Amino acid sequence: AESKSMLLSEYTEKVIEYQKQKNRSKGHIDRLRNEGKNLQVHFGDVYINKIKGRDCDEYLSEKDVLPVSKDSYKKDISAFFRLAKQWELIKTNPAENMDSVDVGGVDVVPEDPEYLIKYLREADEEWIDFYMMEWFAGVRTSEARALKYEDCHKPRNPESEWTIDL
Repeated sequence: AESKSMLLSEYTEKVIEYQKQKNRSKGHIDRLRNEGKNLQVHFGDVYINKIKGRDCDEYLSEKDVLPVSKDSYKKDISAFFRLAKQWELIKTNPAENMDSVDVGGVDVVPEDPEYLIKYLREADEEWIDFYMMEWFAGVRTSEARALKYEDCHKPRNPESEWTIDL
């Protein structure tokens, strides 16, 4: 099976190429590209069939983020490895064997403002507005990712708040 496997760097390139051919959104492709890069930094350029659920749990546990964000990372990991399973490069998606992430009862906005500042400083500049909208509007990640510009309504009065159709 290893002879049919791929190095993480090669797999990342193939996934991005495939997603572009399928006309996937730039945001989706960027998330997969970033996940591939982050996994390479953590694991090195290993064969993807060597990465197991417990390895992904360790990778996720090292991220200093809110549980809601960890759950989002887990979904990104699952999406990243989905094609590897489809292409028979791995037997099981490592995300299928990861520990569940408890997000229940967690405030969307962190209580510690220093944490929020640290997170935003490390975020890609093009995503900052997205994260701010998620945190301060209380929008779930899945809802925010599905939003279109026409779902957001700018108020006529500049002192009023924007509204979002979910």
